[in-house]
Amino acid sequence: MRRLILPPLFVLLVLCFRPPVFAKDSAKALYEKGTEAEARQNYEQAFDYFKQAYNLKPKDLRYRTAFERTRFYSASSHVHRGQLLRDNGKLDEAAVEFQKAHRADDSGGAESATAGRVAGRDRAA
Repeated sequence: MRRLILPPLFVLLVLCFRPPVFAKDSAKALYEKGTEAEARQNYEQAFDYFKQAYNLKPKDLRYRTAFERTRFYSASSHVHRGQLLRDNGKLDEAAVEFQKAHRADDSGGAESATAGRVAGRDRAA
């Protein structure tokens, strides 16, 4: 009886305490999706994929480098879209885009100044 119980118990313990293989594979898959999106110059989507891969494996420099590299491009894309919306008088939508830019790259840059001008224009109207 004991010989029948011990082998499955041992296998179960090994499976429970092994390193997570799925995180590695999914981080790699997310990185590859990000690379494809970046090649198509879809920087917002690439940034999202790279950020997810980096969050799964924060010690892997390849994922961190890709995440940091596309951060600025993603923010710039949101700023540009916000400027177009602002110029067309869609101030609420423009403010949302500037907030997305700020979330993507919180270093301060152009989106803060532009968002301030939108807010000022909104108050003046």
